[in-house]
Amino acid sequence: MGQRPFAIDPAGRDIHGEADALRSRGSVAAVELPGGITVWAPTGHHVLKQPLADDRVSKDPYEHRPAWIEGEFRDSGSTRGWA
Repeated sequence: MGQRPFAIDPAGRDIHGEADALRSRGSVAAVELPGGITVWAPTGHHVLKQPLADDRVSKDPYEHRPAWIEGEFRDSGSTRGWA
């Protein structure tokens, strides 16, 4: 991989520019959300088909994130309203 995660602007000042930058990194890009949370972001619909149909993939943060389970990120802007 080699690239550092792309840091998302929490204010969303340039959503289209960020989308272009993410697409330039390939079909899936590492993204750093506010609070230092690193996630993988698909950059096209074609990439979503396989993981959405895969039972091994979860959207439940309690399944994968010890920091989430411990309450470290629950009040951050990046995760508000999630779970």
